[in-house]
Amino acid sequence: METFILILDIIGAIAFAYSGVIVAIKHKMDLLGVILLGCITACGGGVFRDILLFKNPSLFTIYPNWELISAFITTIVLFIFFYLKKNMSFFDKNWFKTLNTILDAIGLGVFVIMGANVAIDNNCNWFEVIFLATLTATGGGILRDLLALRIPVIFSRHIYAIAAILEAIIYYLLIINGANIIAATIVCVLLVVSIRVVAFKFKIDLPKVELNLKDSK
Repeated sequence: METFILILDIIGAIAFAYSGVIVAIKHKMDLLGVILLGCITACGGGVFRDILLFKNPSLFTIYPNWELISAFITTIVLFIFFYLKKNMSFFDKNWFKTLNTILDAIGLGVFVIMGANVAIDNNCNWFEVIFLATLTATGGGILRDLLALRIPVIFSRHIYAIAAILEAIIYYLLIINGANIIAATIVCVLLVVSIRVVAFKFKIDLPKVELNLKDSK
C-alpha cells in the first residue's frame, strides 16, 4: 500500500508541475519562475494541509521527498523541451488545451485522495476530511495563479473545486464503508477526470453575475 501511495504522489506531482510550467511559460517567466511555479503548484496544497493539521510540512521533513523531486525534474525537462521547441503555436490548439485539462484533472483527483488519506490518518471528522482533501488538491493551483497575477482557476472555470469536493465526499464514504483503497482511488480519479473533461468540452461553469460595464449616461 505504501508503494501505491508513493506512486500516486509522484503522478500527482508530475501532473501539477506540468500545469505550473505551462502557466509560467505563457507568462514569459524565466527558468527560476518556471521551477518555482511548477514546484509550488505540485507541493503548495500539501504544505497548507499540514500547517492546518499542526504538523511540520512533509515537504521539509521527509527525505527523500519524491513529490518535490518529481516536480523539480518535471519542470527542468519541460523547460528544456519548450526552450528548444521555440514555436509555441500549439498552445492555442484544442488538443493541447484538452491535454492540459486531462493532466490537471489527474493531478486534482490524485491530490484529493492524498489529502483525504492524511486527514483520515489524523482522525479528522467528515467535514475536516473533505476540507483538507480539497485544500490539498487546490491550494497549489491557487498559489500558482496568484503568483502569475491571474484569478485562480477554481473561482472562474469549468467546475474545478466542486469536482474536488464531490470526489472527497465519495472517497470518504467509500473508505468508511470498507471499500478497497486502490479501487476507491481509481473510481474517484476517473470520476474527476470525466467531470473536468466534460465541463471543459461543453464549457460548463457555475453561474456568474454578468455585469454591463459600459458607461451609462
